[in-house]
Amino acid sequence: MKEEQNVAYSGVVLDEESRQKLLELPIPEGWEPVAHHMTITMGPLQHPKGKHDFSQMYPVGSPVELSAISVGQDERAMAVKVSPPGEINKKISFPHITVAVNREVEANLSIQIKYQKKTLNH
Repeated sequence: MKEEQNVAYSGVVLDEESRQKLLELPIPEGWEPVAHHMTITMGPLQHPKGKHDFSQMYPVGSPVELSAISVGQDERAMAVKVSPPGEINKKISFPHITVAVNREVEANLSIQIKYQKKTLNH
């Protein structure tokens, strides 16, 4: 019998070079750097009851290119909105990578940031 894995979320994890590029953004002093991943869906890529299947668009271990299209920041978090190669779970308002958080708030609050169109050299 195959044992079920408890998957908190599925995402595109940044390589070290991409992470470092995002961490070159002007992060406010005292904030905690994150720049780790873009969430595709909560739980596994393939929903156990067939509600979604992102496994063909995002095969585990395959490289994925994400283009940063804008930067957003408020008193809680800084994030970049990204353009992924395929769709992500509709429950996620838009694809993004949390760059840094104010130590007093949670990283998942970056989804509430207002984004401005800026040119990013990444």
